[in-house]
Amino acid sequence: PLAGIILCCTAIGPDEREQLGKWASDMGATHRLDLTSDVTHLIAGQIDTPKYNYVAKERPDVTVVTPAWIEAVRAAWMAGEEPDVAKLENEHRVPSFLGLRICVTGFDNLEQRKYLENSVGQNGGTYQGDLTKNVTHLVAAAPQGKKYEHAKQWQIKTVSLEWLTESVERGMALDERLYNPLMPPEERGKGAWQKPPPYSVALGKRQRIPTKGEEPGSSRRKLRRTASTKLGSQSQSILADIAGGSFTPRQEAQDDSWQDQDQNVALQESASVRKPPTRKTELKKAQSMPNLQPFDAGSVWQKIFEGKVMHITGFDATKTAVLYNILTSNGAQVMKTVEDIVGWAPELPSEHLEEIYLIVPHEMTKDQVNQLPFPLPLLTAVNEWWVEKCLFRKFLVNPTTELTVEMTVCKPFERFPLKGFEDLKISSTSFTDVDLLHLSKVVQLMGATYEQYTKPESSVLICRGDTAKKEKLEYCAEHKIPVISAAWLWYCIDKGVRHPFEPF
Repeated sequence: PLAGIILCCTAIGPDEREQLGKWASDMGATHRLDLTSDVTHLIAGQIDTPKYNYVAKERPDVTVVTPAWIEAVRAAWMAGEEPDVAKLENEHRVPSFLGLRICVTGFDNLEQRKYLENSVGQNGGTYQGDLTKNVTHLVAAAPQGKKYEHAKQWQIKTVSLEWLTESVERGMALDERLYNPLMPPEERGKGAWQKPPPYSVALGKRQRIPTKGEEPGSSRRKLRRTASTKLGSQSQSILADIAGGSFTPRQEAQDDSWQDQDQNVALQESASVRKPPTRKTELKKAQSMPNLQPFDAGSVWQKIFEGKVMHITGFDATKTAVLYNILTSNGAQVMKTVEDIVGWAPELPSEHLEEIYLIVPHEMTKDQVNQLPFPLPLLTAVNEWWVEKCLFRKFLVNPTTELTVEMTVCKPFERFPLKGFEDLKISSTSFTDVDLLHLSKVVQLMGATYEQYTKPESSVLICRGDTAKKEKLEYCAEHKIPVISAAWLWYCIDKGVRHPFEPF
């Protein structure tokens, strides 16, 4: 039943290894002492061995199982049955946290702590609420606190949340050194394992076959999706996947365009854009900042927010910690409480009070922001999309002086969804990168459907500037699709009501 399988062992005693090797050979497998390139299965008695660590990082093709797998296959085989090898593999895989005792700190949300506890238990580890010297790993939301300090003194491995979530995703415990809480979120986990590619590359090029009655070389064209429409799961939002807690500016994508049928589509994406709930999110009383301390990020990131004062409110503890680390590592001074702002503000000239930024969730409306218990009316309220925009552009985008239409999405909205948007199917042209990402999100937030490419049933095409392709305009004219400036959308958002297309 094990014909074609090549085994190697780690953390298995000599006598047991010899016995397992004999049983495996009797069932058709090959047993190797070294982890060679043709090994298909690693039999592990425990984790944190050189062979295990190498497989976790470099060999996603190797299946890691416990010695009980060989015994289970042999038992079925000896009973005259046909062993279901794949099923038994799944039943006897080495769990990610086998033998580990894991404690957490800095996660104030009870539901999240319960989730972390369940994740540890379901993956073979032991969750421990109190930090004792027999704990093997401390998962820290931020590099501060009593547990964190004691863990350093006791030489307990301290890791960020990404280590836990990515180890679960990989199915193996990853190298803790690459998930130091002192590292910027963007750097955590780099090179820890070989993740599957987010999309495939189409190779080759096929000739276009003219349709019946069509002259070769005619200008008949079709609208194609290109790199600028890669949204959804490939988006780089710093909070889209809070477990990762990072935002990496992508290389500038090509503008969406029309392409000849015989042109090769280089990227094939499967990402879909989810439509969020169209009702307002009920926000609880603003949570105060956790007791976080800034860490030294060295010269890894440009100091985008150097000298700026900020306060974060309305997010859960995990998102707050992610934002806090990103802002402080980029030079911001983050005030933890309202009292800190009140005590600090008199030192600042009144004309500069607007340089105090209040970071709120994009789901929080202007009315909800105005109800927050902040005594300074001149605070500049922005959402996490503003942070994304600054990180992508690599400089601070001033929301009070840069009055571009794209900045509308970076401030609290008047209201959402907007009446009359529920039946709209909106597509766009000339938007790229983070601006395209924000456009797609805000269209859905307002209650409409965002379409990644223009179709005959599209309600409207939104253009950024005057750069729409001639062919696309002709396509819209043929199908009677209104073509309007992006200013229409921003005007609707700013006023909180839908306006006619005509003036735009």
